[in-house]
Amino acid sequence: MITNQAKDRYNKLIEMYKVKFKKEKAIELVEDIGIKPYKDRYGNDLFLIDNEHLVYFGVMNSWLKEKVPADNIIDKTVDKINN
Repeated sequence: MITNQAKDRYNKLIEMYKVKFKKEKAIELVEDIGIKPYKDRYGNDLFLIDNEHLVYFGVMNSWLKEKVPADNIIDKTVDKINN
């Protein structure tokens, strides 16, 4: 389970590292894929994230902490042209 803030962080990390992740891991990430809304027994709005995407979240979060540069505009443009 993750909070709304964690979901937003996950999506922001995808925005930052989408091209790099595709190049290094051969996986194309899409925002909110692998995440489903969930309401706990106290009525809190949370999200369930599947194990696969939780691992991806961890990888990208470690890149951020290690100060791995985010995708630059050239990488994003080339990726857009090639797809």
